[in-house]
Amino acid sequence: MCGQNEVSKWYFGYKAGLNFSTIPPTVLTNSAMRTGEGCASLSDAAGNILFYTKGDTIWNRLHQIMANGTGLIGDQSTSQSAIIVKQPGSNTNYYVFTLASNTQSAGFAYSVVDMALAGTNGSVTVKNSSLFPGPCSEKLTATRHCNGTDIWVVIHEFGTNNFRSFLLTSALLNTVSVISSVGTTHTGGMWAGCMKISPNSKKLALALYEQPGLIELFDFDNFSGTVSNSFTIGAISKAYGCEFSDDGSKLYGTGFVGNTLYQWNLCAGSGTAVAASQFTVSGTSVGQLQRALDKKIYVARSLQQSLGVINSPNSPGTSCNYVDGGQSIAPAQSFFGLPNFLYDVFTGLPKIFSYTVNPIQSCQSVSFSAIGISLVNSNCSSSTSAYNNVEWIFGDPNTGPANTSTLVNPTHVFSVGGTFQVKLVIKGVCSMDTIIQSIVIQSNPNLSVSVNPTICPNQQVTLTAIGADAYHWSTGALSSTISVAPAVTTPFTVSGTNSITGCFSQKVVTVFVQKCTEVIDLQTSMMMSKIYPNPADAFVIIESDKSISIEVCSEGGAKIFEKQIHVGKNYIDITQLPNGVYFVKFPNDKWGSSIKFLKGR
Repeated sequence: MCGQNEVSKWYFGYKAGLNFSTIPPTVLTNSAMRTGEGCASLSDAAGNILFYTKGDTIWNRLHQIMANGTGLIGDQSTSQSAIIVKQPGSNTNYYVFTLASNTQSAGFAYSVVDMALAGTNGSVTVKNSSLFPGPCSEKLTATRHCNGTDIWVVIHEFGTNNFRSFLLTSALLNTVSVISSVGTTHTGGMWAGCMKISPNSKKLALALYEQPGLIELFDFDNFSGTVSNSFTIGAISKAYGCEFSDDGSKLYGTGFVGNTLYQWNLCAGSGTAVAASQFTVSGTSVGQLQRALDKKIYVARSLQQSLGVINSPNSPGTSCNYVDGGQSIAPAQSFFGLPNFLYDVFTGLPKIFSYTVNPIQSCQSVSFSAIGISLVNSNCSSSTSAYNNVEWIFGDPNTGPANTSTLVNPTHVFSVGGTFQVKLVIKGVCSMDTIIQSIVIQSNPNLSVSVNPTICPNQQVTLTAIGADAYHWSTGALSSTISVAPAVTTPFTVSGTNSITGCFSQKVVTVFVQKCTEVIDLQTSMMMSKIYPNPADAFVIIESDKSISIEVCSEGGAKIFEKQIHVGKNYIDITQLPNGVYFVKFPNDKWGSSIKFLKGR
């Protein structure tokens, strides 16, 4: 989709130009173009001008005539002589759609500019390929298909009430148009005047230059390209310009006779109520209207060195704050026209979603919000967009089914820290729009705690946590190491926090308590033996009054290993044994004696 910077440079009138990358706009004095009415300009994503045209000639970024850029069938005296559309999916191809003047038989055509040619200054590779031979009214507009990618380009025949919508895709331009026969038949002086589509592509308005002139409002279906449900909302003298406010709630129009600017409230209710809301704003020498990046609407003023400015176009009546001559373009002059643009570059779906992380809970637990999604208001369908549901894809496949959600405001616990491409898919009646954001998730501390020990009742044991900067034990201790001596089996919880990110983790270590004695004497057999320390960690010592074979067995009785001991102290290595309860058996003793010991501290 188009970036907003693509419409930041305006070239129009008698060598006039404005740069909307600054606030307020900066006057440009490098234009090579002089045009009485129709014109179009387009920049790259960074806001650098690519080229501009008045319909019959194209100037490149150097303000020189583009290679093969003359002889196009557009005409500077056409109300909307041209519109420039970047081909979906292409980085270099641009379509320049042009309309001939005043019902001429040349009609409607397209040319193609390849910006990779002529040292990236662009060259026209296809010129004046006819789409409709005419005659046509001087009305030309474009908007995005509801699939969010393709583009509808719309014109109106002269002598009929037919709209023609042409679809441009990444694969081709469909030269077979969608025809909608609706509204007033364009005859007489109705050829002049402009046509615009609302910010959400649901409404179409046009001005019919006649005495008296008309402002007509229609429904537009950006799935099928059809126009329907006409209603005349204004009868003004020689209607010419029209434009929607950025929230779609207001429509503005201009009339040459009386040089007057008008406003209608599209949210007034019925068509009759909308027509009755007509408000005269005032103005002098007013012509074309065009919404800009700053959400203001600018008004062409013939032979003036300034434009009119509607500063608050969403506001009703005088609160719209129109200033007649509020934007200087000196030393250049304005005529009747302003640049014609594709409409989704100004408004539309939100391009970001919001998310919050609460490190006190977990840095890997993130709450998301699909902000700015609105439902249709039947009384003001030009100002809202219709969506049925949403789907989140968190880019975290390790979480399995939890990697997606259909909640408007879900919470996702990420499996690890890192950078994730999170998608919000907004599903509508006929399409879906995908918003993608890259978010960085901080890892929770990789907290580890010493192994779960087994001890005797009230025996002191040391527990150590590592992997964080600050610690908090369930005992209240704030050190990484604590000493405990529980009388019964007890779990101990430690929280570890990263002091830089605020992220934390928790671990639980259980101290198991078994009944045991420090030294066990065996006197029930024919020999005298004792074993210590008990519990033990690395080795046990068995003192015996004779040489004898012993077996070390598990608590369940399975023999683990056998060893011959001698009179005196015998050191038995138990480092390879897991923590737990074991028995030393004396199989050659006629009493079948055994001694229990515990591995682990």
